[in-house]
Amino acid sequence: MDPSDFFEGGTVTVSAATYAVVTAERGDPDAFATIRDENETTVVVEEGRVDETAAVEIERGWKRLTFEMVLPFELVGFLARVAGALAEEDISVFALSAYSTDHVLVPGGDVAAAATKLESLGCTVERAGTDGDGN
Repeated sequence: MDPSDFFEGGTVTVSAATYAVVTAERGDPDAFATIRDENETTVVVEEGRVDETAAVEIERGWKRLTFEMVLPFELVGFLARVAGALAEEDISVFALSAYSTDHVLVPGGDVAAAATKLESLGCTVERAGTDGDGN
């Protein structure tokens, strides 16, 4: 399977919300994502919903780009191509995978450059709230 087949004609939605990535003392039931490993708990939550009492460190100002496509488990190199393309533009990413799709968070100030780069790969980039669900 070639990742290019998924980029061509695929849609990427840019969230209307701005997110914070938080190292926290505990998870947050309202978070977009909570990642727990043996060393820490990381919470990705809308900026206005950060639980300051549980936060250890906070990185604010991230926008979520969601690949609105089902990505099979046997697909190899999809996120590598995304991260590599964005790295060419000096754009930092925080990658998250769900069961059937991927999300990358990029700094809010880099959204336009990220959209242009993803469009060069063949994706259509839309902003949530205009053609999306507002998330």
